[in-house]
Amino acid sequence: MANVVSPAVCEKAGGCGVLAVGRCGRCGQAFCSSHQGFTGAVHLTDVCASCAAERDRTSIRPSARERQEQAEGWRQKTERWLREMVRPALLSNESVEWVPLYRFEGWKPQRRRWLSNKPDVREEAGHRVGSGVILGECEWLSHDKEVGTTRSKHTTVLLDKDLPDGSPIGYIGPWSETFKAYPVVGGRFDWEEGVSSLRYGGLLGRLGLYQLG
Repeated sequence: MANVVSPAVCEKAGGCGVLAVGRCGRCGQAFCSSHQGFTGAVHLTDVCASCAAERDRTSIRPSARERQEQAEGWRQKTERWLREMVRPALLSNESVEWVPLYRFEGWKPQRRRWLSNKPDVREEAGHRVGSGVILGECEWLSHDKEVGTTRSKHTTVLLDKDLPDGSPIGYIGPWSETFKAYPVVGGRFDWEEGVSSLRYGGLLGRLGLYQLG
């Protein structure tokens, strides 16, 4: 009596059991027509649906290096646009307000008030760094050992002169009565996600300066 070979059944979804129409070349499991992979309207004969979906996701998802290179490209292009086109346009616009800025450098040693019930005086250390235009709220990056890299929105300014790190933008903290200015911080701007809000949102969007360049 000849051996009877049982047809393969679908092994997807924990053991579907329906008659299989093919076997996936990636995971090795048999699949039925319901679990068959497809691209557009074309059904695939050697890839199951879950593996086809994963393949599509990984093929269109940029790698970390590609995202970094893309962000670096956006940084160079946007910084050049800010320096060469936006800054001169804002400097020549008399209706634009430029606010005073300073760099915070820590705290001076406390000055004690001897024979007084008043608290000791704590004074800021820092120096003025020109002025800037408040552009609006934009995304900045910060890194923490426990939570990793996070995004947060800060009030972003375009400076009349680049910061020491070469950046034309920074974000500001609360007003200082000591310096009569805003403290400006040179952080890590989110060039991957924040360029759109920088270019089209806030002041630059209202003034239509995104059309420059």
